[in-house]
Amino acid sequence: MAIPPDQQAHREAFGRAIAVWFRQNAWSQQTPHEFAVAAGTEGCWNSQASLMQRGRLDPKAQLWVSFAFFNRAVAEQQIPPSIKTRVRAQLKDAQPFRLDSGMVATASDFFSMFIGEAPIPKAYAVANFFTADQAKAITTQHQLVFRETAKTRMVSPADAWLELRPLLADLTKPQQDTLQEVLSGWEAWDPDQLIDCYEPVQRALARWTQRSQG
Repeated sequence: MAIPPDQQAHREAFGRAIAVWFRQNAWSQQTPHEFAVAAGTEGCWNSQASLMQRGRLDPKAQLWVSFAFFNRAVAEQQIPPSIKTRVRAQLKDAQPFRLDSGMVATASDFFSMFIGEAPIPKAYAVANFFTADQAKAITTQHQLVFRETAKTRMVSPADAWLELRPLLADLTKPQQDTLQEVLSGWEAWDPDQLIDCYEPVQRALARWTQRSQG
C-alpha cells in the first residue's frame, strides 16, 4: 500500500532530523547497532538506521521502544561495558535527542514526529549544516573506522581502499579522491564538503564494515 504524500513528507523530515542528530555526535549508522549488540537488546540496526534517515522505513512498534532505550542510555551515559572501544568513545559525553523543552525524547515522541503529530525540534531542523568541530570529529571517526576495519580484515590500507572504492558510486571522482586523502590522514573534511559527502560515505563505510563481520 502506497504511503500518502503527506505522511511520506513527515517520514523524510524525521529521517533528516535523525541524520542531523547523528552528525552532531559524529556517529555512523553502525553506532546504535553496536550499542544494541553489546546491550543484548533489540535495536535500531544499521540497515534500519539507513532506511530511516532516507524516509524509507516503515518500522514496527518495538523499534521505537528500542530507539528510545538507546536515547535514554546516551542521556544517562549507561554504556554497556562490553561495547567496542571505538563506539564507547563515540557515545562518551554524546548528546541525546531532545525536544524543544529540553526533555529527552521517548518512544512516543519519536513516533509522533514520524507521523507528523509533533514538530521536529529546532536543533535538528537544519539538515545541511556542519560546524568546524563536527567536521574534525567526523574526520577522526572516518579514519578510525577505516583503520580498524582494515585491521579486522587483515589487509593493508591500500588494499582496504580497493575494497571500499566500489561502494562509493554515489560520490563523484573528486569526492572519492578527497575521501581517500581523508582516510589516509593527509587531509581533513571541510564542513562544506560534508554537506554532499557525509551520508554516502557513512553508507559505504557501514556496508564495508558489515562485510568484515559477515
